Amino acid sequence: MKIDEKFEIIIADDPEHEKVYAEIILEGKFLAIVSQESGPENLMVELPGLGLVESLVMRNLELDSFITVLDEAAAYLTGSAKKYTLPSEEEPKFMGYVGDPDFHDGNIVDYEQHGRIVQVRVKGSSGKLFLVKFTDVHAVSFNEPQSMMLYSLTEMSAEPPMRKFIFTNWDDDNKAFLEIDAEQFEVLEDNRIA
Repeated sequence: MKIDEKFEIIIADDPEHEKVYAEIILEGKFLAIVSQESGPENLMVELPGLGLVESLVMRNLELDSFITVLDEAAAYLTGSAKKYTLPSEEEPKFMGYVGDPDFHDGNIVDYEQHGRIVQVRVKGSSGKLFLVKFTDVHAVSFNEPQSMMLYSLTEMSAEPPMRKFIFTNWDDDNKAFLEIDAEQFEVLEDNRIA
């Protein structure tokens, strides 16, 4: 991601890090890393050490610019962490279809997130309206899910207490998707939308 002509942020990984990190490049030179090794709520800044080729390293920067680019890198990393997480040793396994059977051939009406709660409104194939409420949400990944025609709401394996939910797009060629990692969910009938 280019912030401007000077700064670039790259999501990367290497053998020294268990989790992906944001590498900050300034005018083509390495400036710093924003690391999430201690978790996304405890990000750390790693500065270039000694022994590097000095012509490839930026060691001086105006403080306000440094703070701004660190904030941008942190936001990019935590917003992209789900998407760019390194593959685990074991791929998630299909656990089953969850939610109402009416979700099949239904559509996502909309969704909203408030802190660690995500609510997704689904119009079932029969026209019935549902509210799917996820609580203790840890991650959300999406791309234009509104109006996406659903094949199902699928649960995949995850490390407890986490549960992984995927609103499966009926159209394989459509790029829309919605995935939610949460500890709990419930499905309610929703009469507030028409």
